[in-house]
Amino acid sequence: MSKNKELVIKYAPRVALGLGVAVVSYGVARKLGLFGKKDKKKDILEKASNAIKKYPNATLKLDDFYSMADAINEAFKSVDFTGTDEQAVYDELRRLNTQDDWRVLQITYGERKKGFPDWLSKPKGLKASIIDESDDYYVFSKGKKFLSVCKEILEEKGIQF
Repeated sequence: MSKNKELVIKYAPRVALGLGVAVVSYGVARKLGLFGKKDKKKDILEKASNAIKKYPNATLKLDDFYSMADAINEAFKSVDFTGTDEQAVYDELRRLNTQDDWRVLQITYGERKKGFPDWLSKPKGLKASIIDESDDYYVFSKGKKFLSVCKEILEEKGIQF
């Protein structure tokens, strides 16, 4: 065996372990906000507050929109690998009363990461996340695609997706 192959065999596991530790450390640091990340909740609440002012037919309170956006985001995450909690998403959509509520919820949701681990996924808006979930995983509820059920829930209250 050549000297180069011996070096590769000797050091490859150490290099791979080092890279793995670096990637995980980076993800944890980002999650903890160690890269100068602004106060995310404050920014989201400010955007939602502005949206409520812009859309006067919004019927819910600022905290309601924030909690709904968080609940939907958590429903999308599959930390335990069971997949999306479709019922949780449906329940939150049923709380909406007007088209303006839907608009404000989308603004409050903003661009979020819904994958696991979330530091490896791309941020998407609420509509894109619902479409993505329906297209990628073919989630069905009572024989219907996830997107179709979400649209039906909204249309029952005269809200367009």
